Amino acid sequence: MFRHTILALLLGVTCAAAYDEKDPVKEKLFAAKVAYDKEMSAFRKAADEWLDKREEAARKAGDKKALGTVKADRKAFEEDGALPKTAPVAIQQISVTARKTLETAYSQAVKDYIKAKKDEEATAVEKDFATFKTDAAKRDQAARARELLIGKWAWGDNTMTLFQNGTVLESNPKGGLVSKGKWKVETDGLLVELENGYSCRGVLRENGKLVATCTAPTGAQHIVEATKKKEK
Repeated sequence: MFRHTILALLLGVTCAAAYDEKDPVKEKLFAAKVAYDKEMSAFRKAADEWLDKREEAARKAGDKKALGTVKADRKAFEEDGALPKTAPVAIQQISVTARKTLETAYSQAVKDYIKAKKDEEATAVEKDFATFKTDAAKRDQAARARELLIGKWAWGDNTMTLFQNGTVLESNPKGGLVSKGKWKVETDGLLVELENGYSCRGVLRENGKLVATCTAPTGAQHIVEATKKKEK
């Protein structure tokens, strides 16, 4: 999804430029967007190559668990441009620097329009900038949520473990129950789907609790409040 955001911005500016008189501020901002798109292409290329090498190594070693982790990382990257913390700093820095540079260009364009007494143009750039920041914030939030959710969550006698590769294991030692399934982060929070027909949708609270509404195959629902277990 994030791969198309800047392209939409560029197309909008290109179409508008065909009908407007020469505008140095607009041209400068457009050049900044083109540079951003170029840097993000380099970022995606470097990230894909890194993921490819990891997948190749996992397959060569016959390591199914490692392969599953790589696949989950690739899926997360394709959905919101997020790389795991284990990704090389040099690769991640490409994206960070590109975003900061474009944000600076947006801010400067607004200032230049204000100085030129072109308030409408300044407002239009601010709206464009706001959209860019909102999209970036959503991707960052999804990435942070994914990192925070990985691990073991407990409520009562139940334990739900969310693995990095997108699989989940729910267990109840006293009841002798074990359920497997998959999990992912969506726009409205966490979604867990178990093989036994149960599903849960939850959100992380500011207090660190995971509050979820779980639905049984029969349609009955109950709410759970889970606490993340500290790793020993």
